[in-house]
Parts: sequence; structure tokens; C-alpha cells
Amino acid sequence: PRVEFIAYTGLCEDVIRPQLDEAIAQGYLTECADYWQITEHGKLFLNSLLELFLAE
Repeated sequence: PRVEFIAYTGLCEDVIRPQLDEAIAQGYLTECADYWQITEHGKLFLNSLLELFLAE
């Protein structure tokens, strides 16, 4: 759940919003008001999805 991201990391969602938007645009994730969900496409391209969130 989205609420857990803030609770576990102490960060606001805005910190990862660009990566989330890119993952959604590429079809790796779906989003609703309560949570983010990996798609079948995201499961197939899990490494690519994870790379979006790694620092360069």
C-alpha cells in the first residue's frame, strides 16, 4: 500500500513520482488511490522496472 511507503521510508511519494510515472507509462505498473500493482508486463521485464528506481 502507498501509505506503507511513507511509513517505512519516511519519504514522501514525490521522491519516486518520476520513476512511478515512467513505470506506469511503460506498462510495468498500474496505480490506484491505495496502491501500486505490478502488471504481467512488469513481471516479464522486472529488471527494467527495478532499474528505474536505482540511483545512477
